[in-house]
Amino acid sequence: MEQPKDKPVTKWYRYSPKNDDIEEVMYVYPHNDYIILGGTRTENQVNLEKITTTIKGIDIRCGEILNSLNSLKVKQIKVGARPKRETTFRVDAENIEGITVIHNYGHGGEGVCFFLGLCI
Repeated sequence: MEQPKDKPVTKWYRYSPKNDDIEEVMYVYPHNDYIILGGTRTENQVNLEKITTTIKGIDIRCGEILNSLNSLKVKQIKVGARPKRETTFRVDAENIEGITVIHNYGHGGEGVCFFLGLCI
């Protein structure tokens, strides 16, 4: 969503109930010019056919927390599966044919929170 010019959103909001209720998960991550909204938690499923219903649910849940989001323009919609590893995430370097490859994955839905700190 576009970041409002008059009253920018500056605080991160995140709600993830302990009861694994995928209908309650939500997050709002503001950036300079845009705001990321999200909120799903579905184990072992990468079927993206129900994306329209999912997007509407995210909009409703985030709008209930921050009413100002309800009047903002959607800039872009992106969908991605965020796999979570059974044991722990992977962050390490590997040399493949003279090229350093950094592995940084398996964070599940928390990747957007952790990525910057883990790649430094």
